[in-house]
Amino acid sequence: HFGSKSPSRRIATWRSIALPSQAPAAMAAAGGGGGAGSSAAELIWRAGPYVVVWKGEGVAISDDDDAAAGDGGGKAGGATSSKGARSGKGAKQSGSSGRQRGGGSQTVIAWAAELLGGAWEPASSLDPSIAGLVLLTRAGIEAPSAHGSYAMIVAPRVVAATAVQEEAGSSADSVQALWEPLGLYGGMEDEDGARLVQEGPSGHFGRLGLVEVVAELSRPSGGGHGKGQAAAAPSSAPSPLPAVCALQELGFGIVRLQPGSKTSHRHALEMPEQGGDGQEEVQPGTCVCVVAIQVPQVARSHPCLAGKAKIDSAGIVRVPVPKKFNTLLTSERSLAEQRSRSSGGGVVEFRGMSLLVPEEQLRPRPSSGSLVDAAVQVLWSVNGGASASRILDLGVGSGALLLAMLRELGDACSGHGVDIDEAAVRTCLANARHVLGETGASRVGAVLADFTRLADAEVRGQLAKEGYDIVVCNPPYRSEQQQAAYDRSTGRFGGNTEHAKTLVAGETGLEMYEGVAACLAHDFAHCMADRRKDAEPVLKRGGTLIFQVEAGMRGATGGMAKVVGAAVERASGGRLVMRGTHVDERGLERAILIQHAEQGQTSDLPLAGGPNASSDE
Repeated sequence: HFGSKSPSRRIATWRSIALPSQAPAAMAAAGGGGGAGSSAAELIWRAGPYVVVWKGEGVAISDDDDAAAGDGGGKAGGATSSKGARSGKGAKQSGSSGRQRGGGSQTVIAWAAELLGGAWEPASSLDPSIAGLVLLTRAGIEAPSAHGSYAMIVAPRVVAATAVQEEAGSSADSVQALWEPLGLYGGMEDEDGARLVQEGPSGHFGRLGLVEVVAELSRPSGGGHGKGQAAAAPSSAPSPLPAVCALQELGFGIVRLQPGSKTSHRHALEMPEQGGDGQEEVQPGTCVCVVAIQVPQVARSHPCLAGKAKIDSAGIVRVPVPKKFNTLLTSERSLAEQRSRSSGGGVVEFRGMSLLVPEEQLRPRPSSGSLVDAAVQVLWSVNGGASASRILDLGVGSGALLLAMLRELGDACSGHGVDIDEAAVRTCLANARHVLGETGASRVGAVLADFTRLADAEVRGQLAKEGYDIVVCNPPYRSEQQQAAYDRSTGRFGGNTEHAKTLVAGETGLEMYEGVAACLAHDFAHCMADRRKDAEPVLKRGGTLIFQVEAGMRGATGGMAKVVGAAVERASGGRLVMRGTHVDERGLERAILIQHAEQGQTSDLPLAGGPNASSDE
């Protein structure tokens, strides 16, 4: 595995074949990567009695740090100042932050002794809950004063949640003013203490930036640590808390990023309240890591380096910021742009249409266009065209899906929308007049009803007696637990104001799929028993029901599509069966195609062979 791009795989290989202690140095000279892996630490640079390693999140540096974190004792070490605002607050570590994730207990020092050989001591500090670079020295070698810099994801607190869109499109001067307080952060040796690496709009926080701040990384000894640095108390559990608190005092919040649950696949974003005197720890998940560390002068000319190590003329060893930092910035920018497009006075653009969408109603997402594509493909494949086809949209909302299909299929097609919200019904009809004109709007009907009760006589009488060739539905799909997690991560910092009823189905998130399936199966059974000889089923014989499903993390492998398909078949008593899935341009399953079991599979249904469809058969 020496050719592998993954440093963690190389380290795992050395451990398994017990290479001598010179092997890691050879890897360092060859340029080991700087990303965090599954091991306790990864070797980045080595010169004689000094090494720089990347410590994983949740890994203690030494047994003392591990014990201090586990016992909840110790004070935060390190010292950082700001011009006009100094911060040297004490901090005790939580009992959970010092333990290695997954139940492991190997420390960085233990890792170094095992892989590098001999005894090692930490020369720089880093809280167990934080990932980043650490400087180690051979035991007995005088530990130098280690300087370095933290990379942090921060947001200006002055950007209110209600001003997300305004700030996202604000002028360069006003954006620059948001970050000006960074200039008050005190640096060492008259160098700038903080710099803005990149920044941009954020869907949750208004603006978000990657900031690099210079700090004293050495384990404190109680004295001062260089020009502009406040004295700090001794510590057995060092932490980047002083740098975090200094930025908070300057009006910035440091973002926390925690993995979501196994069911939601969502990262929970938080920006803790102002630290003040009450903050006692840097909590796990905080977006902070050490990305640069200044090695001792004596190590810079060590013959071991031979010009191959990644170290600049100033003796700085640097690694890129974690990939998840850049991913977060990119996703937040995309979310801000999406919300900016959907906040233009209640008007949303969807497939070339400008639609009125009140803020409490579900905004059509680009991904919902897959239902339109699937419906058009089915009609052209099965009917040889869309002539005189009828479409039913369950949960029609603003009418985005129904109107998009009628525009693309032509004047001969007609359709109805069903929604339990009276405002949605009015909005759908208003959008129909705007998009299709007064004449075209006559092809659109809207029914105020619960779409899981279509077989009721009062509802059925308002629908087409001939039934529908296509029934589409993008129902509420979140479980109550998923919505609670979403509220925790986004509710305090802005986001769309859609009503929960447009998104939350119930305890499992499958309730609406199951309700529609049971309703259509019951209606079909009644027709087959000749109880309504004068009418076709709502989903007519030969028709297709198309559900949108959440792609999520497992969209490309059929996770949610199969879950929903199985739920539909169970709820319908086997009368409805899943025939295939519709795949978008990214390879994600966005929709499932359902038909009556009694009719058999329609041979011309586009389930396989095309770029936008797949079959489970």
